[in-house]
This record gives sequence, structure tokens and C-alpha cells, in this order.
Amino acid sequence: MNLSKSRYTRGVQCPKMLWLETHRPELFDPSVMNESVLAAGNEVGDLAMGYYGAFVEAPFLEEAGGFAAMAELTERLVAAAVLALARAGVSVPWDAWPFDETQARVATDALAAQAAGADPLAAVAAQAGCPVICEATFAADGDLCMADILRIEPDGVRLVEVKSSTHVRDVYLHDMAFQRWVLVACGYRVLETSLMHVDGSYVRAGALDLAGLFAVEDRTEEVLALAAGVGERAALLKAVADAPEEPALVAPGREGGRAPHDIGPHCTSPYPCGFKAWCWRDVPRPGVFDLAGWQARRRFRLYDAGVATFADVAAEPSLRLGALPARQVEAWETGAEVLADAPVLRRFLDGLWYPLAFLDFETFQQAVPPFDGLRPYEQVPSQFSLHIYEGPDAPLLHREFLADAGADPRRALAEALVAAVPEGACVLAYNMSFEKAVILGLAEAFPDLAERLEAIRAAVRDLMTPFKAGACYAAAQGGSVSIKAVLPALFPGNPELDYHRLPGVANGSEAMAAFADLASLDADEAASVRAGLLAYCRLDTLAMVRLWERLGELAGE
Repeated sequence: MNLSKSRYTRGVQCPKMLWLETHRPELFDPSVMNESVLAAGNEVGDLAMGYYGAFVEAPFLEEAGGFAAMAELTERLVAAAVLALARAGVSVPWDAWPFDETQARVATDALAAQAAGADPLAAVAAQAGCPVICEATFAADGDLCMADILRIEPDGVRLVEVKSSTHVRDVYLHDMAFQRWVLVACGYRVLETSLMHVDGSYVRAGALDLAGLFAVEDRTEEVLALAAGVGERAALLKAVADAPEEPALVAPGREGGRAPHDIGPHCTSPYPCGFKAWCWRDVPRPGVFDLAGWQARRRFRLYDAGVATFADVAAEPSLRLGALPARQVEAWETGAEVLADAPVLRRFLDGLWYPLAFLDFETFQQAVPPFDGLRPYEQVPSQFSLHIYEGPDAPLLHREFLADAGADPRRALAEALVAAVPEGACVLAYNMSFEKAVILGLAEAFPDLAERLEAIRAAVRDLMTPFKAGACYAAAQGGSVSIKAVLPALFPGNPELDYHRLPGVANGSEAMAAFADLASLDADEAASVRAGLLAYCRLDTLAMVRLWERLGELAGE
């Protein structure tokens, strides 16, 4: 197997992943691919190209020679850029490059001929001599990388890796170390290795400011330390990937020195693995990995010590489970479908009052803030649903708002919200920290509405509280207190509360993507998507109503 930077970083996460994608690709679960993250990466990458001013982008030549042709084009573009510096009077130490001045002239002349003719690469060739090259391809002994941004200096190159994240992760440094290793193997002198990422503190004000949107950090020292071991690790990864048998790695502490499969925290970090279901196929369920709220390290520490099943957990009286995990084990031991602590539920319900409003927001977020006053990845509310009981015997009312696409929705939504929520109402949300954060953001953005919005925010109570505390637990919800887990567990087979029966939008991620796409749809498509968004958000608050009613029944009210 030859390595790319993505294959290499996957191998750093788990060598077995490379073997499986080579020999058993049909086992891969594509649902681990986050399309919104990929889209954000593409948008950020395109913008980052212009950070240093003029640039030339080396195209992807899938049908015109593939990576070999791309690497050859990159070498010509680099040579032309170095020669342009020399012709501008800059002193160039030619021994710092894998080509001499004569070869650089030949490369430059070849690009000039392409630019003058009908060559498909004429537009690229016409930019020859530019000292900033994007998507530059390098190949050494079959291993290759594509550098996001390559800055040409007289005596070497500066490598810039671009990420859409707002912070630095270790995996990025491994990515950069592999790139440096390939470039050095190609004969290049790498002067600096930097990471360009989105600056989370940037606030848009008018035209997009690339210098504000991006932060650039010199990570040369850390990359150099990692690059020293890339060759050895690359050889190991290739050996694993090319082996005829699936690798079985030793797991410390397991009886007999070996786990059924070499599982660990790396199965989900730094990225979720698409082969997890295969490697975890013999892990007992229910077991320690189903217990709510536990950190991965604790789960694996017990698993490696032989405490795997709920029976194992129950046999360890010294374990401090916590309220919700204790409920899980109790339900397993007793076979109870629903466990409830009526006094605790009554205390929770007694803390609510009428009018009682059930509130849910839908939001979208973008790496590049689309409107003034927004930061990267800031949650922008675009929709809300509100079910209301004005009194104990009053009918259930519903109010909703869905913004128009293409414009900043916050002002219109804030005005609709203050008009829809009854004065003095108790506002129920499920996982209230999210709703409270959205309302706070609106209050900060619109001071004239702040007093009313702050009053609404102060009245928010969390319907998730009794579920997190284990005061109401349904065995079918497993270790999750998400409304998508709790609802079908308490109302199995209820078509009124079935998200899978909704038209078009069935979860929050789909709702976020659907709203983002609205502006690009024709009228009929947009109307259909809007109907789906309204139905989805409406069900979120109706679900809360039914859960509140169910808590009342379990509390004996």
C-alpha cells in the first residue's frame, strides 16, 4: 500500500483501520462521514487560498495522468516560482532545490508554451512564477501528499496546512509531519510548517476579512519532532495494511493478554471509525459501554479488567455508578420496562407553572459567518416551535416561526418569540442550556428586546432534568437521555411521535442542512422543505408535551 496524508493519519489513529479499508472495504459504515464538516472544510480551504494574496491553484488531474501528472505540474510551478525570484534580482541558492537553474528555465518555458496554446492547463500555466501554490502535489516512492498552501522562498518552501477547526488538534500535527517527510524525500528544504485555522474570536463586520477570519500558528518545532518518526511508522503501517491476515493487537490487562478485538478510545477519537461495528461485534451488550455519562477511559479500564457486562457491574458493589447508570443496571436486573421515583417527579413538576410553554429552536452554523455580528460556527436560530397550555384545563395551542432563507433571521425570530411566549410563562426546554444560550445571544444582539428576552430566559426550566437524574428511566432508552431515545422508549409504536414518519426532515442535522439549502431551491422544492422543517420542529415540542404528561402520570398526579 502507498500512503497519502489521510491514510497515514488514519493509520496513526488505528493501524487496523488501514488493513480493513484495504481488504474489507465493504464493512465500512459511511454514516460516520459528516457532510457538513466536509462542506465547511471545502469552503474554508477555498477562502484560505487567498490569504497571502495572489496564488496559483494546481488542479486535480484525475483524467489527465493522475497524481503523477499533478506532481510533475507542481514541480514545474515551484521551479518557475524560484526562477521568477532569481529574475527579480533575489539571490537564489540553487543547491537548496531539487533542480538547477537550467532545469528551472526548461520548466518555465514548458509552462509558457502551455499558456500560449490550447492546453487544458493554459490558465494555470499562465500564472507560472506565482510564489504561492495551492493544492501542490508531491510524490516520493509512491507516497504522496497535497499541500494546502505552499509558499516559495529563495532557499526553500513554507508549508501551510489549512483546517476549518477553531483549535489545534494532535492529529493535525501528524498530518503536517507526513507532508514534511514527503517533501523532504522529494528533495525540498522545508523552512517552516504552519497551521492555518479559523479564529473563533473573529466577529464579522462588513466584508469578510481573511486576516481576521484565520489564525496562523508556526508549528515547525512540534512537526520536526514527529517527522523524525514518520519513516519508521509509515513502514509499519504499510506492513500492517499489506498483511494477509486481519491484525489482532494485544490489549493490556485482558485475561490471557488479548481482547476479542483491539478496541479502545481510538475507535471514536480523533474521528469516529467506520469499521467500529465490525471490531465491536463481540463486545457484550448491555455492558459498560452502555452506561450513561461515563468517560471512555473509565469504561475501558473496567473492560480491560474483565468487567464487561451488566452482570459484571452488578457483581462489583464497590463501583460508584451514579444515579442514571444505577437505574440502567436495576432495570436490567428486575426486567422493569419503566422505573420512576414518584416523589422526585412530583417535586420537579411542582416547580413548573402556567402558562406553560414548550420551546424548541432549530439553528444553523457556518464556519464562515454569513452575517455581520456573527462569529465562526455561532449558532444562528432560524426557527422555533412553541406548544402552550395557558391553564390546567386550557386547550393545547401551537405557535411557530420559520425564517426566510438568504437573510439574517435573528431579528425577525426574536420579535416573533417575544410575541409568542405568554407574559410570565414557565418555559420548558429539553436540554435547556441550548435554548438559554440562543435566547442570550438574541438579547445581546438586540438591546431593545433584551428585557423581554431575559425574562423568558429566566423562566426556562429543563424537562431533561428528571431523566438525567434517573427519576424516570425506560429500559429501552439505553444509556441515552436524548429526546430521540426517551420518546420511543416511553411511547413505543406511537405513530403520532414517530420521527421516521416525518416528510423530509427527521433529525437536527437534517434540519440544519435543509435550511442552509433553502436559498438555492426553486419555489416548489423550497415549499416542500419548509413544510418538512415546520413538521419536524413541531414534533419536537409536541414530544415534550407528551413527556411532561407522562411524568405527571408516573408521579401520580
